[in-house]
Amino acid sequence: FSCAGRDCTVIMRAAPALLAAKLAGAGWFELGAGVVLTGLLTLYLVTSRTRSVRLRQLAGRLQREVAVRRSAEDNLRLTQLVMDRSSEAICLIDRSGRYLNVNDATCRQLGYSREELLGMTVFDVAVETNRDTWGDRWELSKQLGSRSVEGHRITKDGRTIPVDITLSHIQFRDREYLFTVARDATMRRLGEQELRTARDLAE
Repeated sequence: FSCAGRDCTVIMRAAPALLAAKLAGAGWFELGAGVVLTGLLTLYLVTSRTRSVRLRQLAGRLQREVAVRRSAEDNLRLTQLVMDRSSEAICLIDRSGRYLNVNDATCRQLGYSREELLGMTVFDVAVETNRDTWGDRWELSKQLGSRSVEGHRITKDGRTIPVDITLSHIQFRDREYLFTVARDATMRRLGEQELRTARDLAE
């Protein structure tokens, strides 16, 4: 402060005896506070490390799941590619007769797009198949496992074509399916008819 044109400073210091009396318990407080803080820090570090380990484990598990899913998707794409490269009409049908999957050859044979067929049933295209006898046909395929039949299919433009069909019953995860492979039998039956005609003429 300023007094009579001069700057003055007052310094006040506690006596050593007063300091000793006031700070006698400060050491225990500091020690306790240090122990608590050290414990909290240790707990934080342990928790952080545990969390880090869990995060690494979770990341590893997610990577494995992604790898498995990617492999499954690749297998599905490969299976669909193999089906589409086949010259035979391949279909997967559920117990209600609904098409679950078809290949490109089926689309070419019937004249429908894949999206159209996946919204249809076998009763829409198979001449000899109807809802009244479907259950019996399904049970027969289930008993035999696999069988071959002759039939006819109706194309989108209204034509009826003969087909040779191989049906295989499949059970997967408590569900049943029919896997069918159909070959256009027009040329074969035409050849058979010509042979019968030639035989009749010969006789």
